[in-house]
Amino acid sequence: MIFKYCAERGRPLNPADIDREVLAESFEERLQLALETVAEALTFFRRYVLLGRRWSFDGGASLTTYFVGSCLFAFPNVFRRWQGEQRRWRQATTIEMLNCPEGRTLANQPGTDPADLVAGRDAVVSELNAMPPETGAAAALVIDGATFAEAADQLGTTERGIEGRLYRYRTARGQHERKEDQ
Repeated sequence: MIFKYCAERGRPLNPADIDREVLAESFEERLQLALETVAEALTFFRRYVLLGRRWSFDGGASLTTYFVGSCLFAFPNVFRRWQGEQRRWRQATTIEMLNCPEGRTLANQPGTDPADLVAGRDAVVSELNAMPPETGAAAALVIDGATFAEAADQLGTTERGIEGRLYRYRTARGQHERKEDQ
């Protein structure tokens, strides 16, 4: 419902299908979004509505109505941040799973056969070495746990630059694999 209300107030959002799935399945994610929205709305509400004296008892709208409006104002920014974090997490997980045996991630396999771990790590290192140097450096930092912003700082570029490098590589790699399958 909040997506509809935000759109009606001129602040439309474009949740991807995967975002909708995550939110439909995870109470914790919905709660996180709600709590962050209320926290931002409280700051905005206090600063611009109460201290800015934009609400008055005689104005006709209740204080609750103004606060709900503040939540609708804050939600798009909170959602876009969350959406970006989700996208970066999916990208990092995808990179980590490159050529990993049986699609497992290397970081979450206690008790895994050491030979599988070595083979998986070797496959990731081989993939990193096959990448253009700038892309390989970005992917290595992300695999090691750096955020796109941290990787950008270390490599002297922007967060969008890191995202673009990895996206272009994945797209090109996917096209190459489809040609080989044909």
